[in-house]
Amino acid sequence: MEKRQTPPLLFAYLGRRNSRFIKNEADVLPLTTFLCVYPKKTDKRHVNALWEVLNHPETIKNLKLVGKSYGSGAVKVEPRNLEKLPIPENLVENYSLEKEQKELSIFV
Repeated sequence: MEKRQTPPLLFAYLGRRNSRFIKNEADVLPLTTFLCVYPKKTDKRHVNALWEVLNHPETIKNLKLVGKSYGSGAVKVEPRNLEKLPIPENLVENYSLEKEQKELSIFV
C-alpha cells in the first residue's frame, strides 16, 4: 500500500466555478476529487502566502492556460499540468515567495 504524507494544500481539479486551492487544516489524505499540493517549503508562513497567491484571481485565471475547458465554464487540470501553472511575478514578489521559473516551481 502506498504511504504518503498529508499535503498542506489541496486543489479541486474539476470545477465549473470557483476553482480553488484549499488549506488542508484537517490534515487529511484525499483519495479522489482533489490534487495534493506539496510545496517545497512547508513552514506555516510560506504555506499561507502560497495559498493566498494560488487563490488570487490572476492565478486562478491562468488555470485555463494549463487545463482543459469543458462546457459551462468547467476547467479540469491534471497533476502534471498544474505544475506548469503560471504565477504572476508581481504576486510572487508581493508575498515574498521565491520563484525559480515562470511556472509553479514550488512543488516537490
